[in-house]
Amino acid sequence: MHFFDHQRNAGVKYVRNFSSHFISETTLGYIRSTPFFPAGNHTQPAIGFGDGLFEAFDAPAGSIFGSYSNLYQLKQDMTGIRSHHNFKWGAEIRVNRDSTIFGTAPNGAYSFGGGTAYSPVAIPSASGTHDIAVGDPLPDSLTGLLTATPYSYNISAPADFTPIAGKFDEAGVRREAYDFYFEDAWKATPHLTVSYGLRYELNSRIHEATKRTSLPVFLGNDGKPTSYRNRNANQIFVINPQPPYAKDWNGWGPRLAIDYQLSSRTVLHAGGSISTRLQNLWQENFLTAGIPYLFNPYPTALPGIAIPFQNTFIPLVLPLAYDIHGQLIFPHGRSDEAAPNTQLDLQRFQNDLAALTPGHEIPLPVATGIVADFRNGYIGSYRLGVDHSFGNLNASASYVATVGIHLPSVFSPNSYSGADPAFAPFTKFDSTANPIGGYGTESLIASASHSSYHSLQTSVGNKSAWAGLQMQASYTYSKSLDDTSSVLGGLFGTAGVVLQTLPQDPWNPDAEKGPSTFDTTHAFTLSVIEFLPLERVGFLRPLGKTVTSGWQVLNITTLSSGPPFTV
Repeated sequence: MHFFDHQRNAGVKYVRNFSSHFISETTLGYIRSTPFFPAGNHTQPAIGFGDGLFEAFDAPAGSIFGSYSNLYQLKQDMTGIRSHHNFKWGAEIRVNRDSTIFGTAPNGAYSFGGGTAYSPVAIPSASGTHDIAVGDPLPDSLTGLLTATPYSYNISAPADFTPIAGKFDEAGVRREAYDFYFEDAWKATPHLTVSYGLRYELNSRIHEATKRTSLPVFLGNDGKPTSYRNRNANQIFVINPQPPYAKDWNGWGPRLAIDYQLSSRTVLHAGGSISTRLQNLWQENFLTAGIPYLFNPYPTALPGIAIPFQNTFIPLVLPLAYDIHGQLIFPHGRSDEAAPNTQLDLQRFQNDLAALTPGHEIPLPVATGIVADFRNGYIGSYRLGVDHSFGNLNASASYVATVGIHLPSVFSPNSYSGADPAFAPFTKFDSTANPIGGYGTESLIASASHSSYHSLQTSVGNKSAWAGLQMQASYTYSKSLDDTSSVLGGLFGTAGVVLQTLPQDPWNPDAEKGPSTFDTTHAFTLSVIEFLPLERVGFLRPLGKTVTSGWQVLNITTLSSGPPFTV
């Protein structure tokens, strides 16, 4: 994969001093970022190994990811001083006008191993007791590779009106965010300062410039919406859903901090705050540019039905998309023609696609979406500490904690690829448990994760140098727990170290609760600076102060527990 980015920004600030106690600041800003990750090979598919025993070939498979982000910001801040109060209040508007490019394996990706593939040829064994007949299961991924018999195949196939090449599956992502705040630093007494405030955040739902949005919707037996965790639900696929998910109006963020000077040498600190966490437009946007603008079939080997293998890119042509009433959803090939809440006739789409592909196997789509009750997360931060001076030393000790509530994570209601009928409630199977329709792997962004961080943070340092020595030392004892340490895991984790995998039990992600992938229990840092008065050394004085003054020796030492890198 290659990487390109060109960051640009501009800003204008206007400050007006109405008086020495009342100031206005108006800021207009613009930020442009263009992270772009294109693959170098555009002709060959990926060859991966589901058991991770061998290194993958061309793992990106022509994948292309990028975001052309334009953020416009207007902010108004007011500052006023009255008696023992220092007030500050203001409002802000942030507007995102982004273009995202996201294509996973547009060249196609074969996986050997990870599931059962069936031998296309007879393979005799040396002893004659382990012969493999035609149609028998292959024992491992290497045998699958040597017989050109993959277990599964995946490709990102665009519709005929979907952008390709350098703008592959481009979507115009839009969002608006608004907030206002008020805070006050109140000098209640000469020894007590109270800081308090309130912030409110409100953001629009993600929307797309040309209505290129879609997602699965879960309905109960009464035809009304039900939970995405309901395994007995009926699932339909909706184009241009309105609204795609609930708007979160609960964006309140209060904060309070107290600083109390117990004596001339001791200060106590206590505080807590709640901050709203807005949706990440890159990692958590599972709404735009999916089915039917892009289709990811995931066929797997079945008895008597092999996955054909070719070491070259073979494009997949998609059929036209119809609604459940038999009408074309895009009669003129424009995404903005889709009426709100149009239900895709998924079975017809799959049947038409099967007729166009070798083997005529019903392709199971890789579906994505955002759950109906998705909401913004929030972060609670807490601190209780003390600062004390011991002569020339300053020391501090604090309890610092952070909790994350309603954090985003991926939920898989239909389990993982190759799941049997007991674990794939939204896949249709025949009497022999072969899939004949419905959904394949589904990835939904939900907001049900939780994290916590608790720590004892200490530090000590001298206020002025001792014989030219300046020292600062800190030690942190902490524990970080969560049920997911990042929203997305590795995209090409077919072999080697994988930072994070999906939950072992896709229906019970809470069972993943444990130490974070970045958890570090002990962390110690020591920085030492020794000022060298070389100008006082007799035989160096002839060199002059220009050469001898200003020299110092610096050392920074960091010790931490845990592995030297994340595994």
